[in-house]
Amino acid sequence: MRLEKNLSRALNKIQKLITEQEASFILKKTAHLTIKKLSPSPDRRTKLKRQLIFEKLNENILNNDIESSFSAGLLRASNDIKFDIRRLPLDIVERLVGEAEDILKNEYTIYGMLKVSCDSDSIYWQRDPLTDFVWPMSLTHGYIKGQKPYGTDIKTIWEIARFQFLSTLAYAYCLTGEERFANFALQKIESWIDSNPFLQGPHWKMPMESSIRILNWCVYLPLLDILEYSDGNFKTKLARSILEHFIYIQENLEVSFSQAGNHYLADLVGLLLTYALFPELNGLTKGTGFVIKEFEKEILNQFKKDGINFEGSLHYHRLSSEMILIGVALIKKMRLDISTPIAERLKQIANFTRYYTDKCDECPIIGDNDSGIFLRLFPEQELNSHGYLNSLFDAILYDRCEPVNSKQFLSSVHFTKTTLPEASENNEKNGDSNSQFQIGNFDGLIIARHENETLFFNVLNSSQGHSHNDKLSIHPLISGKLLFVDRGSFSYSGFHDKRHKDRISASHNNPLVNNWEQNTLWEDDLFYNNGEAKCFSSTDHSDRILEIIGWHNGYERFRKGLTTYRRVNWNTKERTLLISDWLEGETAGEIFQLTWHFLINPIWSSSTLSNCFAFTCKNQTVYFEDLDKIDFNVIQSHYCPAYQVEKNCEALIASTKIGIGEKIRFSLRY
Repeated sequence: MRLEKNLSRALNKIQKLITEQEASFILKKTAHLTIKKLSPSPDRRTKLKRQLIFEKLNENILNNDIESSFSAGLLRASNDIKFDIRRLPLDIVERLVGEAEDILKNEYTIYGMLKVSCDSDSIYWQRDPLTDFVWPMSLTHGYIKGQKPYGTDIKTIWEIARFQFLSTLAYAYCLTGEERFANFALQKIESWIDSNPFLQGPHWKMPMESSIRILNWCVYLPLLDILEYSDGNFKTKLARSILEHFIYIQENLEVSFSQAGNHYLADLVGLLLTYALFPELNGLTKGTGFVIKEFEKEILNQFKKDGINFEGSLHYHRLSSEMILIGVALIKKMRLDISTPIAERLKQIANFTRYYTDKCDECPIIGDNDSGIFLRLFPEQELNSHGYLNSLFDAILYDRCEPVNSKQFLSSVHFTKTTLPEASENNEKNGDSNSQFQIGNFDGLIIARHENETLFFNVLNSSQGHSHNDKLSIHPLISGKLLFVDRGSFSYSGFHDKRHKDRISASHNNPLVNNWEQNTLWEDDLFYNNGEAKCFSSTDHSDRILEIIGWHNGYERFRKGLTTYRRVNWNTKERTLLISDWLEGETAGEIFQLTWHFLINPIWSSSTLSNCFAFTCKNQTVYFEDLDKIDFNVIQSHYCPAYQVEKNCEALIASTKIGIGEKIRFSLRY
């Protein structure tokens, strides 16, 4: 049975490749795979490159480059950053120093919300703090994916080895001047380098992780005055390790013929970082010209013309946006230019980001939410409020920033002179109070706004590995507060069952037909999504009424011509959203089972009234009414606001039988 599934999946992918790509592409890919098979192994090639570069580069030059860069600061003068950080208000200072104290006890917050404690032993960097499993120093990618204990995910040890905790230590050091924060950072970096010899062990299995690690080293070690607390041996050890990271990334670029993703972006930024540190590398490698050309190509490939990232996930839009912004900052640091098409695309990305974050205290989870960030700028950056990205765009693209809270301040302070906000931390910008509809369709993610209300309507055409079977799902925000939450993502490779459960159609608030999947998901492939559900939409509006209709044909493989529809009529005068779901197709007379599963954000308290459900948050109440009396019930459920974190919430569920053309309606009144 397993062999049949693997063969079927392989044939399916081949058919998809033939359908979507030209013959020349397939020939090139075949040639690429053939050359790859005949070439030396990646490890052998990487070792040879290391030997060549270390023979050519003078160790004293490397040390001088590190000292010069760290003295000046990687992206902005370190003394200027320190001066600005010392102006933070007392409550923020106390919180940052308290979190740094926990880190000194080997207690970390990973994935934004999960507290873990690490043992100080010889296998510190290989031991999973959640399961105590010790990753072997010799392992293959197959082992990472499946040959380890249930519940063990390599991302957990990678998360700590990203060294994103250095930001908290650096801020605490800047605020207190206490050497212990710098000494702890120094000890941990030396420990990592000594415990993870080049190409050995789990931390040399993903180039993206190497890029994230050296970026956080190079941004925060200057703020920790690390060279003042170390000897010349550490400077040499650090320079050699950064160079090894560069060689590993360069020889193992995560590029794909079909569609490279955020991993390749991270790789390219890691190369740009190392070129900024060691200019001499330009004469020994492909150089900045090649990297900038690839970097610009990937910006155009991975971000659509309307600014949204291609991966079908707002969290991956956030992650990839961080990557391209850091890359642009490094290019500007090297006094190089970006091309006009890239500048225009960056503006579109900034516009989309501002549009979807402008009125959101909490952004909806669409697709995977692995809590991934590139550079740690402030605590809880991994969570679902993406507004700080606007400060990054302003600071890096326009060299200006007007932050409204400490998160935005700490984001921009690394790149440009900025002012400390006077407003309360609770006073987020919620945009203007425009009485007219604002409607944007971003490659199928429709975002409609009116005053302080926003509606996200998901008709994204995406079959990437980070997308879910969530087509036609809706995410209303009432007074800036998200009403429905998405199931999210608990695990990638630790819990296969949870991974599949989080991605299936039944875990989202779209209309589910006969418990079928919108797109094929394979049990033994944690990221495969065949993309059968082609989505379409139309919008129409007047001054007071907006109509959005979305539909997909994902169930057509079960019944010829079957199409699933959802319509939302938003009446701002009556303050209602009327949702209608129905089916159309060629199977007249057949009866289908339609099911709904709305997860309620736990910030809303619920009560059951005679004819509807009421949800209240602060002074706002939303009424959910089942107009066709299909008997919604409230049950206890859960969702994943962050990776490896589950929270309880209530869910509204219902199921009924309908025929073709029969509409089921329910309303939200606020």
